[in-house]
Amino acid sequence: GGDGRADDRPFAGGIFCAVKGTNRVVSGHVLGDRLLMYDVPRIDKVVASMCVTCEAEGFRCGCDDAAGRTRAVALHSLPPPLDVHGPGAPHVAVITQSGELKLVRIDEGKGEDGGPKLRVAETYLLTEGTFEYAFPEGEAGVEAASDDNAGNRLGACVAWRDPKDAEAVAAAYKVESPSDWWAPVAVAVASRTGSLCFLRLGPKASPSNGTAAGGGGGAELVRTVHPHLPRDGARDARIHDAALWERAPGGSAAVVTVGGDGVVAVTHFDQTHSDADTAWRCVDKRTSRATRVAVCERRAVAVTGSADEDDASVWDLRDEHRVRKIRLFDGERVRGFDRATYTLRGLAIGGSGRV
Repeated sequence: GGDGRADDRPFAGGIFCAVKGTNRVVSGHVLGDRLLMYDVPRIDKVVASMCVTCEAEGFRCGCDDAAGRTRAVALHSLPPPLDVHGPGAPHVAVITQSGELKLVRIDEGKGEDGGPKLRVAETYLLTEGTFEYAFPEGEAGVEAASDDNAGNRLGACVAWRDPKDAEAVAAAYKVESPSDWWAPVAVAVASRTGSLCFLRLGPKASPSNGTAAGGGGGAELVRTVHPHLPRDGARDARIHDAALWERAPGGSAAVVTVGGDGVVAVTHFDQTHSDADTAWRCVDKRTSRATRVAVCERRAVAVTGSADEDDASVWDLRDEHRVRKIRLFDGERVRGFDRATYTLRGLAIGGSGRV
């Protein structure tokens, strides 16, 4: 039953991300706690699936009727792995409702039917220890019901492969030649209170000489920043969406976020480039939230949108100026159009630059 329903409406009410460097899409489906993978353009057939809770392959598992099931609330594709990133390099970062961050790899030819398989390379619980204070629990009634991920401790995430990390660990792993090693990745995760937390995530099992410079070492909280301000009358800020700008000035990738304050912010992964961090207002109405963002690497532009407005805006990230506006909702052109029944759920930019 689950397989058929997923095929009928693959992205209905769910979240999804295109896996960079492939023709595949991974979806966190609203029907339950499954990750589903599709080949583009054949999105009418699931080519691999995995339970987010127990990580079992397929549509049936032991936790189908059990309590404590979780689901994906945010997905982000890492840049395509190279040889220097290791044979076990993950492809997708998954944030779960229960406060976990899972790094998922696509294994070709390892599925039950000889097809691809979704496999968790590593799981990190971000609600205990150091991370307990970086990602605080919510309080009943604090978040508005219209907010994305209302009540969840972890929100939007962006993942990146830092070249320095890859170079530092590649030699150490290759000495012992484990079959499934992978270089650490950098991840930025939004908290419920509007903080942007930068993490370094590596394999928990490092080489015998594994130190911070020579191995994975699990999860490390590198720093926390606050790129957005609370809205009028609100106690906490809100980050609604985030995107990766891999070719940001200075040689370090940056996170482009939009928030409830109506601002788009650029924050670099490498703190030594923080002097290039910037932010500017990206909505027209004083009370509007900025709720969606996508980045085009080729043209160094960002597209931002708001659930409170009818237009999306295209911004030059280097010069911080608006290139143009795009009308998304135009009731005058469509007979019977009811603006109240539509909301902006996502933005994406194709290789041709089309939104």
